Amino acid sequence: IYWTQLDNFVDVPVDCPQRDERFGWAEDLFGEDSSSSNSSSKRGIATASQESVDENNGRLMSIQLSMGEIKEQMIYTVTYLASMSSGVAAGNNILSDIREQAVRTNGHLEDIVKYTKPLNDKISEVVSAVNKINSK
Repeated sequence: IYWTQLDNFVDVPVDCPQRDERFGWAEDLFGEDSSSSNSSSKRGIATASQESVDENNGRLMSIQLSMGEIKEQMIYTVTYLASMSSGVAAGNNILSDIREQAVRTNGHLEDIVKYTKPLNDKISEVVSAVNKINSK
């Protein structure tokens, strides 16, 4: 079935690719044994059928070309999105590092406040003692 479908895709539709059927799957309707039509009308139908097949082949070729272009555009889009995704991942890592640095800095600032408060209190005591000495 696969080879028949593939053959029908690019040529005159036939039931069996091993037989050279003039009308393909329509052999029962238009074949040599058919008594419903004469030979001149058979040639007209065969010609019309061949023209239709050629037109359909052209359309299918156009669809194949369009599908190839769509495929290339999809590959480009997927590649672009993959690079964009890696850029976003790198940006996310940078933002995580910045946040971690901010947390560390905040911790250091808390330590500075914790240790400078007693130092300020001692400096205030020294200043007040100096002021008492100077006032005497």
